Amino acid sequence: MTAATDPRLPVTVALVLPDLHAHGYDLGRVLSGANSLIMGALVWRSGLFAKPFGAGLGTAGGIAPETPGRKLEGQTRGQ
Repeated sequence: MTAATDPRLPVTVALVLPDLHAHGYDLGRVLSGANSLIMGALVWRSGLFAKPFGAGLGTAGGIAPETPGRKLEGQTRGQ
C-alpha cells in the first residue's frame, strides 16, 4: 500500500490542516502586533500627530498578540 492509496490519508490531512491554519493565524497576530508597536513609536516621535495617538497604537500592538484565540477555542481537541 502506498501513501497515495492509504485510506487514512484524508483523515490525517483533515486533522493537520486546521492546526496549521491556527499556527499561521497566531504568527499573523504577532507580526501585526509588532507592526503596531513600531508604528506607535514612529508616530510618537514624528511630531505630526498627537502623542496619545502614538501611545494608543503602541498599546494596541502590545495587546494584540495576547488576545485569547486558540487558548479558549481550539486547544480542547486533544484533551
